[in-house]
Amino acid sequence: MIISASISIDDTDGIRARAAQFDGVELSLDFVVHTVTAELLDEIRSIGAEHGTVFSVHAPFYDLNIGSPNDGIREVSVAETHRALEVAIAVGAVNLNVHPAVKSFFPREYWPVIRAREAETFRGLCDIARKHDLIVTVENLPAMPHHMPDSVDLSGQLSLYGTLNHPAFGICLDTGHAHQAGIEPADAVAVLGRSPGALRHVHAHDNHSRGEDEHLPIGKGTIDWPRFVAALRSTGYDRIVVLENRPLEAQLESLEAWNRLNGSSKPA
Repeated sequence: MIISASISIDDTDGIRARAAQFDGVELSLDFVVHTVTAELLDEIRSIGAEHGTVFSVHAPFYDLNIGSPNDGIREVSVAETHRALEVAIAVGAVNLNVHPAVKSFFPREYWPVIRAREAETFRGLCDIARKHDLIVTVENLPAMPHHMPDSVDLSGQLSLYGTLNHPAFGICLDTGHAHQAGIEPADAVAVLGRSPGALRHVHAHDNHSRGEDEHLPIGKGTIDWPRFVAALRSTGYDRIVVLENRPLEAQLESLEAWNRLNGSSKPA
């Protein structure tokens, strides 16, 4: 597995610090997708070359909805997501993670339209990503009023996986989001395992379930981590596990916990 840590793409000092400690770095693009310059991309590529870093990119999602029935909102949302894909290609990333569409305030009769537009968005992303050896993943969401219920329980992601049937598409399992929604992450691994090849990316963080999405270090909440790690290893998963904590000290704490869980003596 490739153990990675997340950080905003505009924090080059933070990227460098994480590249020195982790196998990979996940670059977050929220609020900064339009400020990425050629010079910034050059510096990130230089950091990656220096440390042998495996990059992934998290597309922006705040205030966006890639399946919105509102044409203007969807146009902006899709454009920002495609810009994230361009950034991922530019830094040689192996994964672009994207949040699914949300229902927002739209009543149920709009939900099929939202899902159809979401699928169209992902197919367009995957068609481009495939040419660059990139995987596009869709993430499960925490339980919140503006999220689709099937984006929370993973059935929506699995339905999209079956609908697209695209070699460049997969699912990101977010352990904290699952646990916040009352789903034990090990059980989520089992559910995803019924669709071979679906699980392509992992976000790892902890919380106390059915409350705030706390993004705690591994072992500081109530997730059954030994059971999760065993479930993940049983699938043969060998791609990226992103430690989604803040700040760096919390990510290093998670790294130490992860190494203990996997029987590694490698220091953080």
